[in-house]
Amino acid sequence: MSAEQTNYDEVAEAYLLATNEKPFTKYYERPFIIDNLPPLAGKSILDVGCGTGFYSKYCLENGATVISVDASTKMVEHTVELCNGKNAGYVHDIAKPFDFVKSGSIDVIICSLVLHYIADWTQTLSEFYRTLKLGGKCLISTHHPIIDFTHFNRDSYHSKRLVEDEWQGFDPPIKVKYWVRPLNEYIQPMIDSKMTLVSVNEPGPIKDLESIDPRTHARLSTRPAFLFFVLKRS
Repeated sequence: MSAEQTNYDEVAEAYLLATNEKPFTKYYERPFIIDNLPPLAGKSILDVGCGTGFYSKYCLENGATVISVDASTKMVEHTVELCNGKNAGYVHDIAKPFDFVKSGSIDVIICSLVLHYIADWTQTLSEFYRTLKLGGKCLISTHHPIIDFTHFNRDSYHSKRLVEDEWQGFDPPIKVKYWVRPLNEYIQPMIDSKMTLVSVNEPGPIKDLESIDPRTHARLSTRPAFLFFVLKRS
């Protein structure tokens, strides 16, 4: 991620303490990604924007080998510790080439809630294509453009711009910067990457959330917060 974006090293402690139990994470984003993973035994995983280390640990526990990547040194250190050093961790700007990953070596790329931090997806998606094996799968979650549009009361849906937001529910609240853009600026870079776009998804939360947090369950059942893509190297 470029220097103009959120420095997660500065907010790592608050983020790591709270994120794993957030309804948007635990009952909404993660269930979709997990449901779309293939059997993991013997697979090679590239966890892009590893954050809390959840996916790296999950994949390792299910028999995969894992490369964990994040722009935050503290996030990578946390992930490596969480995985007992069984993964390979790299501090890296994901807008730049993944020189440490061999071409055609990855079975599954997990890119969880990270693409909205970079302005131009072209290089990143091109690298995803390069590093995937033939038939390899790429799972992407990112902010939903309609929710970004309404949340920031933007004058034009069609404009792309950098915004600053403040996320509540952390101690202290976390200030973040990320890019908002129209849907065509999600789709076209994926087409240009040469990967096959298998599906575009707007799922609701899992049923468990209804009894735990009915208000958030109702919200996510009627207003998707994230957009999910499944791509494949054909």
